Amino acid sequence: MPPEIKVNLHPLNFLIISGILQSIILACILLFYRSGNKMANRLIGIFVLICGLHFSWSLIIDTNLADIFKPLFWVPYSYLLAIGPLLFFYTKALTTIDFKIDTKASFHFLPVLIEVLIQMVFINSSIRSNTLVYDLPGFLIFRIVEFAGTAISILLYGKQCLSLVKAHEAWAMANFSNQKDITLSWLSKLIKYLLVLWIFWLAFELSFFLFLQFQLHLLLVYLLLYILLGVITYSNYWIAIQTLIKSDVLTEKKSAILPTDNANVYSRLTEAEIKRNADALSDLMQKEKLFLHETLSLRTLASKLQKDPNLVSYILNNFFQKSFYDYVNDFRIEEVKNKIDDPAYSHFKIVEIAYECGFNSKATFNRVFKKSTGKSPSEYKNRDA
Repeated sequence: MPPEIKVNLHPLNFLIISGILQSIILACILLFYRSGNKMANRLIGIFVLICGLHFSWSLIIDTNLADIFKPLFWVPYSYLLAIGPLLFFYTKALTTIDFKIDTKASFHFLPVLIEVLIQMVFINSSIRSNTLVYDLPGFLIFRIVEFAGTAISILLYGKQCLSLVKAHEAWAMANFSNQKDITLSWLSKLIKYLLVLWIFWLAFELSFFLFLQFQLHLLLVYLLLYILLGVITYSNYWIAIQTLIKSDVLTEKKSAILPTDNANVYSRLTEAEIKRNADALSDLMQKEKLFLHETLSLRTLASKLQKDPNLVSYILNNFFQKSFYDYVNDFRIEEVKNKIDDPAYSHFKIVEIAYECGFNSKATFNRVFKKSTGKSPSEYKNRDA
C-alpha cells in the first residue's frame, strides 16, 4: 500500500498563497473597476491575474496538491507570452486617450494562444496516460522554448514601453508647469524593475527544471525559490494598488490637454513676428504672475494670451529654447530668490515660499532650484553668511 501523501503547508508557502490570493482579488477589482482608465485597469488586472496563476503552479507542486488531486493540473497555468504585450498595451492605454485594442493589435497575443494550445496538448496526454504533466516527454523542451521566448518578449516590449513613457514625459513637460500626477516616471522605474525581476525569475525557474528536476530538497534552493516568489507576488500586489491610485488622476489630466491642429504652420513666421509674440508672452507672465498658479498649463497660458497653444509651444521651443515646464519654473525660481532676499519673508521657511511661488512638491523645488542656481535653497539663503 503506497504511503499517504500529506499537504505540505508551512509559513513560507502560506505567505505566498496569501499574497497570490490578495493579488487575484485586486486583479478582479481592476477588471470590473468603473472609474478612471478602464482599459488600463483591465490590462493590468489581467497581467496580475496571469502572474498569480503562473506562481500557483509552483505552489501546487510544493504543497503536494498535484499528487493528491491530479485534476489541478488539468488546466493551463502559464500565459507568460502575454506579459510583454500586456505591459506594452497598459503603457499605451495610459499615454493615449481613448486607446482600444483593435484587430491588428490583437495579433500581439497570438504567441500566448499557441502557448496555451500546446499546454492543452500536454494536459490531454497527461489525462490519458495518468502521468503528471511535468513528467511527460517533451515538456521540458517546451518549457525551455517558452521561457526563452518570454525573456525575449519581455525585453522587446519593455523597450517599447520605456519609449512610450519617454514620449509622454516630453509631452508633459511641454504642457504642464508641475509634473505631479501627470508624470509616468514611476511607471518607467516599475517597468525596469519588472524586467530585471522576471528575467531573474525565468533564469532561476529554467535552472530549476534543467538541473534540479523539480526537487526541492536543497535548503538554499528552497529558500531562494520562496524569496523570489515572495518578491514577485507582492510586487504584483503593489502594482495593482498603484494602478488603482494613479489611473484616475492621470486620465483627468490627459483629457484636459487635447492636441490641436496647425502645429507646423508657425515655422513660416518671421523673426520679428516670433520676437513680438515672445515679448507678449514674457510681459503677460511678469504682469499677471501666472506662474504662481501651480496648475498652470500650456492651454491655460495660451488662452490668457489669446493665442493658439501650438504657437505658444513653438515660441517656447524656438525663441526661448525651453519646454513649457522649464520656462514657467524659471519664473518661479526668480520669485523664490526675490522672496528669500526680501526681509519681509525672513520668518518664512524656504519650502513655504516655494509653495507660495507655484511649486507643489518640495523634492521638485529642490531639484529645479539646484539646477537653476547651482546651489541648494539653504545654501543660496546662507550664501552671504
